[in-house]
Amino acid sequence: MQKIYSDETFRSRKFSCGGIPFVLFRRQNGDMIEKELSPQEVAKNRHTLRFVKAWMKLKGYTQRKLAEALDMSEPSVSKWLNGKVNMTLSQFVRVAEILETTPESLLFDPSELDMSQRYKEAAELASSLDAGAFDAWINAGKAMRGK
Repeated sequence: MQKIYSDETFRSRKFSCGGIPFVLFRRQNGDMIEKELSPQEVAKNRHTLRFVKAWMKLKGYTQRKLAEALDMSEPSVSKWLNGKVNMTLSQFVRVAEILETTPESLLFDPSELDMSQRYKEAAELASSLDAGAFDAWINAGKAMRGK
């Protein structure tokens, strides 16, 4: 079953993309303006999107080609990739679709794609366990890590 994401879910849950908040604010006259990001927010965005460029290279996309596919300007895409502007979840999902992958996969280096799948499987397993079984699972994992 395919997950359906909404921008509202993304903002309210601080989805695993580093909790990227919605960037545009509406002035009283209706114009949209960009929020000035702090250096910490820029660093957080860069960290979250650090593998998107590797995915673009793997799939043969330049910033210009990605911008055209998104029907956006190249400087806008550049600002995303450099962390200077936030993107919404719908935009992030659209980038994943264009790069023929999942949003979750964009959070990992393409060369470590199997790690993305492992984390997804672990999350599914964890969500299916009751509290006692989950604690036992965590303790077993900690014990194995110590060996």
